[in-house]
Formats: sequence, structure tokens, C-alpha cells
Amino acid sequence: MKILIIGQRGIPVLNSNNTQSERRVEALAQQLTHQGHYVAVTCTRPFTPPTLHRIGGVDLIHGGWAKSLRTLWKRQPDVVHMHGWSAAGWLRV
Repeated sequence: MKILIIGQRGIPVLNSNNTQSERRVEALAQQLTHQGHYVAVTCTRPFTPPTLHRIGGVDLIHGGWAKSLRTLWKRQPDVVHMHGWSAAGWLRV
């Protein structure tokens, strides 16, 4: 299954600025990948280095919400997981 996770700052959790939300997304994404699913996670600066494109089998998509929307249409995921309260704005899309 192709899964896109949006609504968080980014993974991997590199510093204390990342919250428990990011830790949950990182664990979820890696677990789904280990189960054989394709997983992509949206990331923003400065939380994820822009040179990092893949970690633990998870694709990292840089660029925030606009890039997330393009990715959603381009990759046509089977599941879009909106993580975090800010993702609620997508419900109008």
C-alpha cells in the first residue's frame, strides 16, 4: 500500500524542537515500511535537513503544504494520514 503522512514538522527527530508528534510519525512510518508498505512523510525546514531524502526506507518530501498537495496528486497514495491539528485545514481540499 502507498501511504503519505502529512501534518508534522518532519522526521527523523534530530533535536529537542521536534515534539512527541514527530516521534510518533517516525515510529509509525518505519513500522509500516517494515511491514512492506511504501511510506512518504512530508518535512519542513529547519526540522529535517534538505539533503536528507530517505531514512529507514521512508521517503522524505521537503517543501511543506504546497509540495504535499502536489505529491498527493502525483503519487496517488492509497492512504493519506493527516497527523497533527494543523492538518485539519486539508479537510476542505
